[in-house]
Amino acid sequence: VEHGSVVLLGYPFDDGVKKTTMRGMGCGTMPKTFRSLIRRFKFGVVENPEYDVDMSQLKVLDIGDILAGKGAEDNRAFLTTIVMEVHNRGGV
Repeated sequence: VEHGSVVLLGYPFDDGVKKTTMRGMGCGTMPKTFRSLIRRFKFGVVENPEYDVDMSQLKVLDIGDILAGKGAEDNRAFLTTIVMEVHNRGGV
């Protein structure tokens, strides 16, 4: 992770909360579905004339999914640890 990188991190757990699903898919499949949509539709253009932004140098990293812990509390602890590490390294 480099300073200013955009980091994708999957959290395929619903922690026991009923969530809205996309075409009948549960929360556990959402990171995989999101990644397939990114590959299918790409990220769009790298220059945004409306906001005068050039994103050609933007680094987008996919660091995978949170590994399952023994329960929701462990999962959230893993998520917190990884997000803090990404932040400490300058990722967004």
